[in-house]
Amino acid sequence: MVVPIRSTGMGSPPTVSLRRRLEQHFEELPVLPAVVVQLMSLDPEDAHCFEHVRRLIESEPAFSARLLALANSAASAPRQPIVSVRDALQRVGTRQAVNLLLATAVARVFVPRDEWEKCLWRHSLEVAVLARALATRGSSVDPEHAYTCGLLHDLGRFILFQEAPAELHRIEQAPWRTPDELLAAERSLCGLTHSELGALACRKWRLPEVIASVVATHHSSFAAAGNELARLVQLSDWLMFSSVRPDGAHRLALREPGSEAVAASLTESQEELDAIVDEARAEADGMARALGVHCG
Repeated sequence: MVVPIRSTGMGSPPTVSLRRRLEQHFEELPVLPAVVVQLMSLDPEDAHCFEHVRRLIESEPAFSARLLALANSAASAPRQPIVSVRDALQRVGTRQAVNLLLATAVARVFVPRDEWEKCLWRHSLEVAVLARALATRGSSVDPEHAYTCGLLHDLGRFILFQEAPAELHRIEQAPWRTPDELLAAERSLCGLTHSELGALACRKWRLPEVIASVVATHHSSFAAAGNELARLVQLSDWLMFSSVRPDGAHRLALREPGSEAVAASLTESQEELDAIVDEARAEADGMARALGVHCG
C-alpha cells in the first residue's frame, strides 16, 4: 500500500516541487575524478595495465590510502604490513583495485550520514561483487562491466538520500514488499523513480550509455530488461534484496518469470547459488570497511 501525496492547494504539489529539487541536484553533481575516468578506460588484458594503474593510484593520495587499507585489512591477512602502492596492488589485484577506486570516487560524492545510508552502500557493493561473480559462470557478459553496473544500479537512491532523506525514509518505512511496490512508492512521494533519476545522473556524468540503460531498467521485468547484462544485474539486485529489506522479500523476487531460468543457467543448484551469494557478501563487507561505509 502506498500513501498518496495530497496537494496543499497552494502553488505546486509537494511531489512536483520535490521532483524539481531532485532534477536540480543531478544537474549540480560534481564530475567523477579524471583519474577514475582514465582507470575505467584501461584494458585489463593489456600487459602494461598494472603499471598504468599503479601510476594513476600514486597520483591520488586518497586512492593510495584506500588501497593500502584494503591490502592490510583482515580479509587480506598479509604476514607483514604493506606500505607501498606496488605491493598493495600486487596483494589486492589490478581489477579489484580499480573497482575499489571507482567506489571511492562515488563515495566522495555520496557520503553516508547514518547507519541506514551505509547499508545502502553495502547493498550496492554486494550487487556489484555478485554480478561480477555470476558473469564469470558461462555468461557472455564482461565481469568488470557487470561490476560497474552493479555498483551504480542504485545511483538514484543515493541522490534521494542526499537531497530528500526524509522522503526516502518514508519510502523505506512504507509496507512495500516487491520492487514494483518500491517504485510505486517512490513515484507517489517523489514524482519519479530511483531508476529514472539514476539514469539521468549517469548521462550527466557522461558514462557509457550501456550503464545508464542498465540503471534505468534494473527493475523492469526480465522480458523488458533488454540484454544479458541488465538481467544479470537485476538478478544480483534481487538476490541481495535482503540488504535493504531483511524480511525475506528477496526470495519472492526469484518468482519473476525468467529469473529462475537465468539463475539455473549460471549455477548447478540452489546450494551453489547460496554459496556464491555468501562469498559475495563477505567480499563486499571487506570493501565497505575499506571505504569507511561498513554498517551493522
